[in-house]
Amino acid sequence: MTTSAASARSGAGPSIPGRSAAPVRRLAARAVAVRATTPGRLRATRAMLVLLILLTGGLGAYGGAVRGDATRDIATRGEPVSSDVMDAYRHLADADVMAAAGFLPGSPAAATRDRYEADIERAATSLALAAERSGGQPLARDRVSDISGALSRYTGLVASAQAGGSEFEEASALMQSTLLRRAEALQRDQAGQLAAQYDRAAGLPVVALGFGLVTLAVLLVVQVRLFRTTRRILNVGLVTATVAIGGLTLWWALAFSVSGDHLASARRHSRSATEALGQAQIATRQARASEILALLVVEPGRVSFHEEQFSARTQRLARDDGAGGALGAARQLSSSFEGPALVEAAITQAPTWITAHDQARQLRSDGRRDEAVATAVGPATAVFDQLDTTLAAAVAAEQAALRHNVDRSRAALRAVMAGTVLLALAAATCAARGIGKRMEDYR
Repeated sequence: MTTSAASARSGAGPSIPGRSAAPVRRLAARAVAVRATTPGRLRATRAMLVLLILLTGGLGAYGGAVRGDATRDIATRGEPVSSDVMDAYRHLADADVMAAAGFLPGSPAAATRDRYEADIERAATSLALAAERSGGQPLARDRVSDISGALSRYTGLVASAQAGGSEFEEASALMQSTLLRRAEALQRDQAGQLAAQYDRAAGLPVVALGFGLVTLAVLLVVQVRLFRTTRRILNVGLVTATVAIGGLTLWWALAFSVSGDHLASARRHSRSATEALGQAQIATRQARASEILALLVVEPGRVSFHEEQFSARTQRLARDDGAGGALGAARQLSSSFEGPALVEAAITQAPTWITAHDQARQLRSDGRRDEAVATAVGPATAVFDQLDTTLAAAVAAEQAALRHNVDRSRAALRAVMAGTVLLALAAATCAARGIGKRMEDYR
């Protein structure tokens, strides 16, 4: 009995795993049997459709969120930082012009000094805003720190020159060779980041669109199979789900295309404001600084150097009477309501200013320096101010158009986000009810 009991116990030991696995096998067998029945297949189909529809809606909502975030970054960081850097660049260049103009005989010293101080303050403010809005990026922070340090040195040299020293040419060289170059490098960095933001915001959600088409195909296949099985032509729930997913996919394609078109317009306005008009403003102010420095110095070699600088910078502004250079680029890119007319006005004003400069240069060459200075302070200054005002108005027009297009792009994406959630839930509910109606036939 002992041996038999031990044998029984030893026989019972190995059988435990088999007995514990038996419920699993029975459950699997039951699941296979259930799936083999029509109601079982309908349940599996319902679960698959609901999951596929919700996944499609989730991908569409995610695609809209990613592009919405990128568009928001353009509106709140990318474009404002780029604008701040360009403002700093322009004010730095204008500060150099005002500092130089203050040394010309007959120039309104108080007015030029006030404008110089305002330019320095605005440049510093714009740099601080750019560093803050850039989100603490190390490269932007380092570049702003370098520019701020050089700016302190520049203002010190100008102050010494105004007190009777001879440091102004050194100060202007520091502005041209260091401050403006570093500001330009910062602007290029921000332009690269802004371009990446535009690319990320304007792309189509290819994965979501692909899943939408797959979901449509699956819905159609399911309806065809149901028709063959039940001989009922129409399943209202599945048809409604199909229409909802089809409409959702079409809406995505249209909405993201519309959003991309608005962003493309915004990008064009951005390029017009920074790459064309902004560069025209900078070239104008740098050329004005060269014009004044040529009148301040007396060494023939230095005069020739500044005249060459003036010629090079006005060529950068408007080659071939506006057909090329920064104004020529602005003519191609400007597309705001007021922008093209303002660009054409600037193209007309630039040669007028250059002509006034040539008159002052000829007077100086004839030994009539006082008359040359009077021409530079009078007619040349008036045309320069007119040109500078026109360019500033054109930049403002392009920036306003830019913000308008970015806002419209964001509005299109917000509508997609809300509509996607509602239509996906509605489609999933309709698909589940449509399959449920067929399952009722087997109860």
